[in-house]
Amino acid sequence: MNGWRTIIRVAAASALAAVLLAACGGEDPPDPNALVTTTTAKAQVAAGAGECPFSGAVDSTYLPGPGTPEARLTAILPNASGCIDQIRLNLDPALVPATIGYDVKTTATPPAAAPGTYQLVVRLGGPATAAAAGVPSMPASKVTWSGSSTVEPKSLTHIKQIDVAQGADGELDLFLTLGERSQFLTSTSAKPAYLVVSVGTSL
Repeated sequence: MNGWRTIIRVAAASALAAVLLAACGGEDPPDPNALVTTTTAKAQVAAGAGECPFSGAVDSTYLPGPGTPEARLTAILPNASGCIDQIRLNLDPALVPATIGYDVKTTATPPAAAPGTYQLVVRLGGPATAAAAGVPSMPASKVTWSGSSTVEPKSLTHIKQIDVAQGADGELDLFLTLGERSQFLTSTSAKPAYLVVSVGTSL
């Protein structure tokens, strides 16, 4: 009789351990090609609690890219991820050098900014530049876009307007008009090739 009780206890303990393992571990690593949607659930929960799980910066970001000499911007995809606005830029065949910031100089003429607004600039490609203090060298790349010069921001909160303009020497510029000088983050994927700019809380 005692032997049967021991077997039952062992079986019960094994079953409990299996349940805990399934609940607490064994998850697959996140898909690097799903960057646009990975923050959605957390952002929605926090937004409902009056918080935003976002911590970025307002300093310019420099992405040298893989040195693709020529590429096409094939899509500009706005996405509202809870309290975070995201712009996904699909590129073909590969990533290109990019500079993102509020004080980025462009060869394209920016759209007229309304009083009280800010423009976050995404500069893609352009001529090669040498390294400088805090700025990496950037290879030359020609980037083209055959779509509209304006893109509807849809349900975005921070980004009020999206403008696209072709600059000189293969440069392509995007101007994101914001109501506040908001923090931002960038992320990239090599395959498929895209750049995501996420905009969150203001400073």
